[in-house]
Amino acid sequence: MNNEFPNDTIANAMKYSLVEMPFSDFDQRMMQQIRKEAIALEKTRKDKNNASLFFVLGCFFGMCCSGILVMGKQANELFGFGLKSVLQATSVILLFLFLNGVYKLFIKLKKPRLTGPF
Repeated sequence: MNNEFPNDTIANAMKYSLVEMPFSDFDQRMMQQIRKEAIALEKTRKDKNNASLFFVLGCFFGMCCSGILVMGKQANELFGFGLKSVLQATSVILLFLFLNGVYKLFIKLKKPRLTGPF
């Protein structure tokens, strides 16, 4: 007995083994979607970095402003309130905002991270 098949039998079998994609541009669409998600992930990363930077700058600016209030010895009142009470209120507000930002940062760090294609 001959164990080899003729070439035309193999060619016919190969025709049936072809797997067709559901759409003609399936690969291109998937690669485009991956690129879009990578761009969105990079934009999210930049937004997080900018948010952190402006949070720190805002805290620094607020502390400078409250320091200026302390040094401004010419005025004893600001908007009808004593300078000491305005300084205390500003400090409490800044402390609250700082702690709120730190809390949100820890919440974001505990969430599972999305991993991109890169």
